[in-house]
Amino acid sequence: MSEPLINENLHTKQYAFSSTLDIRYVGPDTTTQRLPTILFFATSAERSLTEAAFLPFINQCLATPSRIFSITLPYHDIYNPNKAMQIWQKKAKSNEDILTPFIHEVDQFVNHLESISKTESIAISGLSRGGLIALLLARKRSAATKLVLFAPLLLGSTSSPEQQDSLTSKLSPFSYLHDLIHHPICSFIGNLDTRVHTVECARFHNELAKEAQKQRAHPLHFSLTIAPSIGRDGHGTCNKSFIRGADWILNKEIIT
Repeated sequence: MSEPLINENLHTKQYAFSSTLDIRYVGPDTTTQRLPTILFFATSAERSLTEAAFLPFINQCLATPSRIFSITLPYHDIYNPNKAMQIWQKKAKSNEDILTPFIHEVDQFVNHLESISKTESIAISGLSRGGLIALLLARKRSAATKLVLFAPLLLGSTSSPEQQDSLTSKLSPFSYLHDLIHHPICSFIGNLDTRVHTVECARFHNELAKEAQKQRAHPLHFSLTIAPSIGRDGHGTCNKSFIRGADWILNKEIIT
């Protein structure tokens, strides 16, 4: 398998916070003014910020003064994404939770950024497995936080048999909808995504709206765009979706 294209002109900066987290960012140095902050999760921190496939989102965000942070997902520092995901599944089958400790550390980092006034606002975005990470992180946040999800992994009922264990069910956003309804959430997915399943994303948004209605929250905070599928298993995200997601997260576009 060929290596993904990396934009060598986009230089990331390392942020020293924890010896166990690989944190990198692009945008103005953190010693300068407070700016909107976006956390983007996809694979390793470096690749999430510089890989060609993600650049439409990264560049569109940077067109507005902001900082984009990414944090390397568990096992994505030493393995390619496919191998790392196999390890996630193997750990889940043996009931070993690798995501909750990771999310706890990431949440501490976000609290750190807010406590030292390095950020004007926080928004979270994630692609595929990064979408699951974004939702797990949002679950811990009491303040309303914008989320943009691209073909998110939701671990619902139509997931593969390897993902049908008690730990995975606990990590699935379907089990904590009540902790998400105060967050504005905008999702994009292909119309024939057979990896994370288009129908699961639609069901997730429907269940969010129903939970919001039950709790007398505002269901119009949730939007879902279904675009023509591209890429392997229909799991790719087109440039237009990345750009629209960036515009929404930075208030340039209201998607209804």
